Amino acid sequence: MTKEVIITVTAPCECTDEQFTEWIYYSTGYLGSISIDNPLHEYDMDADDVTV
Repeated sequence: MTKEVIITVTAPCECTDEQFTEWIYYSTGYLGSISIDNPLHEYDMDADDVTV
């Protein structure tokens, strides 16, 4: 079964759109690693809102 899930997230620090996307992919397990140069690499993703 496939379901669409919408997660609203606020970046915990300043970053580019590319860095944010990499962090989301990494945080959700879509990517296995994240660049050490990404300022978000030390943060866990906290959802502001989730819609299923």
